[in-house]
Parts: sequence; C-alpha cells; structure tokens
Amino acid sequence: MGEERSKPRKYALTVGGRPHEVTLSGGRILLPVHGRKIHHDPACGHLTDSAELKTFPDDPEGLLWWRLLDAVDPAAFARGIGLVNSQNQPLDGLCSCVLRPVSAARAALLPYCPVEWAAEVFDAERHRAAAEAAEREAELIRGRFPFADWEQLPLERYALGQGTGSDAYSYVIEYGSARLGSITGGSAMKHLVYRRTDGSWWHDSRYKDAGEAWTAVRAGIVEAVRAARDGRVGDIDSMAAVRAGNTVVAKTLHVYANGSVLPLYADNLARHFVALLADGPVPQMRPFERKAHLKELFERTGVPSGWSPDLAARFLLWWAPPLSAPRTVRIDTASEVWPDWLAHGHIAVATDGVRGVRDPAARRGRRRRRVRPARRRAVTAPARALRRADPHPLQRGAARRPGPR
Repeated sequence: MGEERSKPRKYALTVGGRPHEVTLSGGRILLPVHGRKIHHDPACGHLTDSAELKTFPDDPEGLLWWRLLDAVDPAAFARGIGLVNSQNQPLDGLCSCVLRPVSAARAALLPYCPVEWAAEVFDAERHRAAAEAAEREAELIRGRFPFADWEQLPLERYALGQGTGSDAYSYVIEYGSARLGSITGGSAMKHLVYRRTDGSWWHDSRYKDAGEAWTAVRAGIVEAVRAARDGRVGDIDSMAAVRAGNTVVAKTLHVYANGSVLPLYADNLARHFVALLADGPVPQMRPFERKAHLKELFERTGVPSGWSPDLAARFLLWWAPPLSAPRTVRIDTASEVWPDWLAHGHIAVATDGVRGVRDPAARRGRRRRRVRPARRRAVTAPARALRRADPHPLQRGAARRPGPR
C-alpha cells in the first residue's frame, strides 16, 4: 500500500447507519491461527504471537478489508482469493483492529474514506439491474404523463385526495415509483396542491382557490423542467410557485430532465454529500443550487462517467449513507405505575418515535402504553421495533454495506 494510503492510518466509515473507525493495514494483513477475522494491528489484544503469524501478500491497493466487508458471500470471497487462517478456514470477518464502531463525535475528527477508494471497491454490476429498473420506471411515468401534455394537465390527474388512487401523478411520484428513490413521508404539502380528507383543498394562501393554485403550480413545474433541460437547475429556487415542493419537483426533474440532478431528492441528502465531496468550505446555497452543485462535484470525482444518475446515487448512498437517527426506548420506573401494571403482567415503556409501536399517538411524542413482554425475555418488544425501523428505501441495501441512502 502506497504512502498516500498509509498516512493517515485511520478513517471514518458509515456501516449500517452507524459511525465506524477504519485502521488501514499499512500493507500487512495478519492471518490468525484459529480465528475467522483479518487483523491489521500486530498489537491487537485478540492475537497471540503476532510476530510469528502468516501475512496475506496480495493486497496492493490496501482495500481488501473493504472488499471483504462488501462481499455478498464473505466466506466464498475469502476462500476464492486464498484468505484463510492456519486451519485453512476462510477469514470472513474484520477484527476491531480493522473496523470498530465509534461515536459520531470521534468519527467527525477523522477524514472520511475517500470517494476514489470507494469507486475501486464498488461493484457496479451488482447494482446495475436496480438502476436500469429505475430508468424503466421513469419511462412508464413519461408514458402515462407525457411532458407535452403537462401544459393542459387537469388538476384531477395531478392531485392527491380525489379518490382516483394510483391514477394521480402525485400518487405515482410519491408512492408508485419507489425504484426512482423515495419521497414518502412528511406532509402532503410538498405536492403544492391537494385535497384534504374533509373535501377541502389545500394550496398556498396566495391563491384564491385550487384552480388558480393549480394553474400556477402546473406552469411552474413545466418551467422547472425546461430550465433543468437547459442546464439551469439553480434557477428553480427563484420560481415562487414550485420552490416549496423541493422533493416532488426534484423527482419530477429526474423523470423529465434525466441527468439534470442526481436522484437524491431531500435537501439534507444534498447537503450531506456536498460537504463530503467539496474541497474546502461550502458556500451558502439554496436547495436547487445545491443539487446542481452536487452533480458537478460528483462529476469531478473521477468515478466512471458512463454511470447513469440512478447508479451514481446508489454508489453515493453505498459509500457514505447519512447516519441513522438515534431511537430510544426507556423503561418507565415511576413508582405509581409499576404495581398496577406488574399485577396485570405488563411493563411500562416510554418511547421516542420508535416505528413499529402501533399507537399512532406514540409517534407524535412520548406516550406510555402497555406492552406485554415475551416469555422469558421481558423487554424484547422495543428491540424488535428498533430492528423493524427501515432506512430510506434507496438505502436499504446500502445500510448493510460500508459507507444509501
């Protein structure tokens, strides 16, 4: 491994939504006698007689640890390259002297694993089918809602809440096109005009009624797509009718102006990747300026230029997904609660927005509810709820890989 990779030796990497610290090998991978993990540090407390251990000779890039971590079948990968211990068993894991979980504060002090290294490890072919499926999904949307028809598109074909179900564009773009990346969740206000459950219409208060609002929003969407096709994505921030619909408009651009932005629609994702890819301080930018800047930064990385926007987004989310938001489960020990609940075989649990808790009110704040513990494992229900919490749909595969997302 070259001098550039040996200094510094420690880097940050996000794995499974959590921050980790990577210690590079310096060109020397230690093979244990009995264990099933590779080692980088001769002083590792999990090793004995490290000076006498065999080393793996074939790691010129210094990235074998990452390839092993990313392998679909780590044991098969290890055996295929002869990465075995003294008992001829494949080494299919990483010791903590290679990769260990750390706090977000510790990870922030370390340089992040460079995108150029990630490009060497990323298996594009494994993700290509999903990227191509996304492109076909965009084609289906263009077939159902041709851009040439948008200037006369009726509100009934656009808005949620009219009983038309999956026929409305807003439904298709939010719920019916997951392969293109998710914009689900949050408020329906991101669609800029929609019908409420009580039959009334929601739209910006500057418009007198839904018809006037839709006329402005529709014209704004058409103008935004044309601007993106002309390479003027940043101009969309000045289009008053649509600038509040950040994610819906961004996904619409991906459908009708493919290549103008990367399919990472939420502004916090754009901020995240701009900060990682930028060389130096990041200037103040508005959301669509930031999306355009992210595309420019990515194109400068040297990552293969033939990748589609969908494949590029999958790569970024694989390399450096945002950290998962912490979710907490607390056992309420209030003395007035326990006697009655224990008498009925329950425990008192307080949650902070843990998905999987059935009471909808629990997601809006801290609520007490009765949870019957599983037999012999008194506090397993919250743990199951935590495990069920999904990452962003585009990140589901990336969340189990180094660095979706």
